[in-house]
Formats: sequence, C-alpha cells, structure tokens
Amino acid sequence: MGSGFANPHTLISVRLLLLRQSRRSSDTQSQQPVTASDNASAYDPTSLLTDRLRAAYQLRSSLFDKPWYRLVHAEGDLLPGLIVDRYDSVLMVQITTAGLEHHRLAICDYLAELTGCSTVHLANRVASRELEQLPSEEETPLGQLPDQLTVREQGCDFKVASRNSQKTGWFYDHRSNRKLATQVVAGKRVLDVFCYAGGWSISAAVAGAESVVCIDSSETAITSLKDNAAANGVAAKIRPLVADAIEALKSLQRDAEEFDVIILDPPAFIKRKKDYDKGVQHYELLNRLACRLLAADGLLITASCSQALQEDALTGIARRAAAKQGKTLQVLHRLTQGPDHPVLAGVPETHYLKGLMARLA
Repeated sequence: MGSGFANPHTLISVRLLLLRQSRRSSDTQSQQPVTASDNASAYDPTSLLTDRLRAAYQLRSSLFDKPWYRLVHAEGDLLPGLIVDRYDSVLMVQITTAGLEHHRLAICDYLAELTGCSTVHLANRVASRELEQLPSEEETPLGQLPDQLTVREQGCDFKVASRNSQKTGWFYDHRSNRKLATQVVAGKRVLDVFCYAGGWSISAAVAGAESVVCIDSSETAITSLKDNAAANGVAAKIRPLVADAIEALKSLQRDAEEFDVIILDPPAFIKRKKDYDKGVQHYELLNRLACRLLAADGLLITASCSQALQEDALTGIARRAAAKQGKTLQVLHRLTQGPDHPVLAGVPETHYLKGLMARLA
C-alpha cells in the first residue's frame, strides 16, 4: 500500500507517509506482487519531510499575510504526528509519533531555515506521546523561548504563556469563527464559557459588545484573560469568573441573568470511543443550561472539537436543548476549522472541529 512509520506499541500501527502509486488495471504489472524495493526506492524520509514542510509553508504564505497561524496540521498536511504553530518569529513544535521523533532535530533545523524564525521550541509535554513510548518533555533546540507568546488577531493583541499552556499556546482553528462572531455582538450581553485567554471574549468586547461574562476553571487562563483585556482597553467590559462551567451556568440561572449571545467552546469531551455516551451527555447538559440563559431571539454559538462527534449529532444536541425551552433552532452558520487546519479528503478524523451559530426562535 505504501511506506510509513510503524510502531507495534500503539493502536494505530502504521502512519502512512507515502502511498504506492496505483497502476491501471489493464496494466499487466498491476497483477504482480509488491516487493520491498517497490517502495524503498521512492521513500527517502529526509527529502519527503522537507518537501511536505515546504508545501505546508507555501500554502500558509498564500493564505495569510501575517505570521500567526498553524504551519503544519499533522495528517491534514500529510505529516502525521507533527503540529507546528507560528507566533511571529517563534515556532512551537509538537511531535507525537516515534517515527517523526527520530527526525526531530532535522525538522526543527529545516523549519527555521524555511521560515527565518529565530526560535524553535519542542512543546512535547503531551499525554499522547506516552502511547508511543516517548518521554513527555520540552526543549528549545534553537534560540531562546520568551515567557509569553504574542498573537495578533481581529485587531487585538493577545499574550499566552509559552510553557505549560494548553496545546501549543493558542487555538488558531477558531479564528474565522471568532471573526464571524464579532459581526453579531455589538451592543449585546455576551457569555463566553471556557474562555481561556480571551480569544472570543476580548474580540467581542473590542467589536462593541456591551458586556462579556467569561468563565474558565483555570486561574492561569483567567489571569491571562484579565491581562489581555487590559492590554486591549476593554477591561471594564469583562467580568471574569474562575469556576466549573456547569456550576457557573447553574449559578447564573439562579441569579436570573440573561445573555444575548452565548459561546460554548469546550475541550474535547470525547477523546476515545468508549467516552462517546458520557461525552454526549456532557454536551447535552452544557447546551441545555446555556439555552436557559439566552434572552429572546438570542444567539447560540456552540462547538465541539471531539473527532468522534459528527456535525449532525452536534446540531441535534443544540436542537434538543432549544426544544427544552419551547424554542426552534434556526441555524445561521455552520462552523469549522480554518484553512490552516486543512481537512484531508478520505481521512474524516481530520475534520475534528464542528460548530454552529444559531438563533433560538
């Protein structure tokens, strides 16, 4: 079938990098067995990696005029096990497969050469590396990692911690969805659940939202949110709450609060197939509680980054939540990941981010 990295210790035993070119069925050679030399001659790991890194960089350069984006999106860029996020002159790299681990320094060197970035950091403190029997660690093979990463988005400036932050620091995948939200928040009361460092919240406040209540269970995230709100001149509009999302939603309902726009951008509740039923219940509860807090004709922005939860299933969850309030769900926009997180046709798992913007009528 092709060539790739094999690891007998994981559930995904082979990560294909190069598919064997198919021959026409009329070709008599197509009936011949595949030999080791068929693929070995075409498979040079170093040149293959550099070619695909170059292709990924060229694609982003054509899509973005500013140096803040996901540069490599694993299978979406035909590089399974490799994530690279760019923060101006800093590259945050995450390697999650043993095959690519053998090439980590070559990858870092070539990324620096390709982009001209002065710092490359390996943010390899991630649980999935344990499945590949790799150590959980961080190192900076090139340059010096600053304490904070800087992001510019929707005309706002954000800073996030460079170490011990979520994923590789920032969630670029929702950038286009956050931009869409800024078009509907002017003069509105907004609730942002799982706010992290304020990507949705601060963009909404800058775009003219009357007020924004921000909920996150992480004190570190809320501290970043406050700093970012102050840096963008909207601290007076922001009301941060360090709390569990479910408990906070219940508390807001007891206080008879209402919101015109509610944003639900939770972490993945379904990480494995065995988590599916429990995860769906969590999404159901979250959306039901949110719909109780929506004012008349309010807008619900709800999302899921669980690969296993299909778009129709998420829509059904939101529809049932609205029905509990005697409302009909009008879907205004379907949300998905941005173009720097490409979906690989034939690999549905790469379409992991689903969402919708809907009105409760």
